[in-house]
Amino acid sequence: MLRCCQRWRRSAPIVCLSCGCAIRSKARAQTYPLALLRLALAEVGFQAELVPHPLVMGRPRIEKALLEGELDVAWFSMSERLEQLFRPVRVPIFRGLLGHRVFLMHERRLADFAQVQSLQDLAPWRAGVGHGWLDGPIMEAAGLRTAYNTYESLFRMLERGTIDYFPRAVHEAPVELALRAQAMPWLRLEPHVLLRYKSCQIFVTRHDKVEWAQQIEAGLQRAQANGALAQLFAQQHDLQMGLLELRRPGRLHLEIPNPFLSAADRELPASLWL
Repeated sequence: MLRCCQRWRRSAPIVCLSCGCAIRSKARAQTYPLALLRLALAEVGFQAELVPHPLVMGRPRIEKALLEGELDVAWFSMSERLEQLFRPVRVPIFRGLLGHRVFLMHERRLADFAQVQSLQDLAPWRAGVGHGWLDGPIMEAAGLRTAYNTYESLFRMLERGTIDYFPRAVHEAPVELALRAQAMPWLRLEPHVLLRYKSCQIFVTRHDKVEWAQQIEAGLQRAQANGALAQLFAQQHDLQMGLLELRRPGRLHLEIPNPFLSAADRELPASLWL
């Protein structure tokens, strides 16, 4: 997964925000996490100016930059490993939408997936997953087949038939389908199956910058309590399209566990999730 990085400035420290994105052309999908962060900081009176980082980096490079102090704040998919490296802000950014996966695929596979009625039916088909994405290990732990590649290469693998489906979050797939409609007329959004597991991105800081995590966490909690968080979420077109896809009549929801969550992740209140 590629990531674009941002910075914000305060009068004293410089705080760097790493902004996750799947592809450069999906920049508008990243306006929500940035807006959410601004909202959280505003709720606690933290004045900040966002300044773009010059590089687009993959997750390993972002983790390294965060650990070495080049960046100070980032967001990643929640996991126990993540919490060993960084101080988590335990508020799911997308309210769990990232763990609701629908499938992009070649039109020739639609009839096959119309027959899927269980995880056992899904298991023979191979999913495409990006390098470093936690979705792959989650699916593999449930007995599903995966193949890894770069984001762009996964679409070429779909076309060649070396993978059968490309699981995408419900708010990502409609955008990606629309962006590629002319270049890839064979690309379809499978209408029948949804794969579900508890997962989402959260903000993190280094352990020596706990005060920043506390500020963000306090701001998000305040925004949730006063309704500002729900209002911001409702204003995001892509997320609302994702909710429509999630609630599409007739979809088969197949649920698998996420064995990589920490104990604290598993105990997050239901009000933080969809």
